[in-house]
Amino acid sequence: MSYRRKLSYLELSVVNRACTIMSSSLDVPKVFDRFVTELRKIIDINWAAVALAENDELHFLTVFSSTGSSWKVPDRMSINGTATEWVILHKKPLVEADVLKETQFVTAVPYRQQGIHSVANLPLIAKTRAIGSLIIASCQPDAYGPKETGFLKQVATQITLPIENSKLYAEMKELARIDDLTGLFNRRAFDEVMINEINRQIRYGGVFSLIILDLDSFKTFNDKQGHPAGDDVLRKIGSAIKNSIRNADQAFRYGGDEFAIILPTTGTDAALLVAERIRKKIASRLAAVHIPVTASLGLATWPVNGTTANNIVTAADAALYQAKKNGRNRCQRA
Repeated sequence: MSYRRKLSYLELSVVNRACTIMSSSLDVPKVFDRFVTELRKIIDINWAAVALAENDELHFLTVFSSTGSSWKVPDRMSINGTATEWVILHKKPLVEADVLKETQFVTAVPYRQQGIHSVANLPLIAKTRAIGSLIIASCQPDAYGPKETGFLKQVATQITLPIENSKLYAEMKELARIDDLTGLFNRRAFDEVMINEINRQIRYGGVFSLIILDLDSFKTFNDKQGHPAGDDVLRKIGSAIKNSIRNADQAFRYGGDEFAIILPTTGTDAALLVAERIRKKIASRLAAVHIPVTASLGLATWPVNGTTANNIVTAADAALYQAKKNGRNRCQRA
């Protein structure tokens, strides 16, 4: 049975303020904590998230937690067997009164580990299409009755458009960081990631390595065979690099026929093994189609070879120059 009632003046005020917060920025994760703080004035919330459906996956756009969280931004998981899958299919709210006693969804174990009992799942419906769910959870059992569910349904209805706009904004922002030809991240993204990685390792006391790769004899090949053939080589290089690194590593088209790979939590010896794997993959792939192009690679490690982004890039560049000088088609550490 559906539950309909008029919201009280206090509830309407909270809905309006919360939705105004959500609409105030295209960066939903940036304002989500303030949004949840507003809702907590009249409803019990220990954990909350916006989960968006993308093909067969759930993407956590933003997460709030006062008790720790099994999921963080931008985690992904299979949508199969989740409550979000159910609410997208049925386009109506679903409340789990106490996941410690009864649940039909695969998310039960992580919720229990967080001390969560009650979970309200609200569909986010843009026009007639469900794009994901607003998930609200409490450490108290039976926290969300018809009154709370009706209130949350009103909230979910009003925040769907800001969330959809945020999703589109994030996609456009990501496209601006991608090199069209190779599908790798571009130089702009490289500069951002280098700064972020240095700050992260300073905070946690780790290391990371940088590989800079430059193609050997590419200019000669490009001049003889033409730019379309040269573009095809660059695409093959991008593919070879992506197939040679971990999901945690990030590859970039640094410029022209130069590429960069950032390897988090990776010291010099391990990075050298990765560089060799990339070099061999490129050599074998291009040799198989009779393209006389190889790659030289230089690598440097933070903080051993420098403590700033410029220091590390300069050290890797110097190692690359040495690899070229020593005969090309080889790897050189700083």
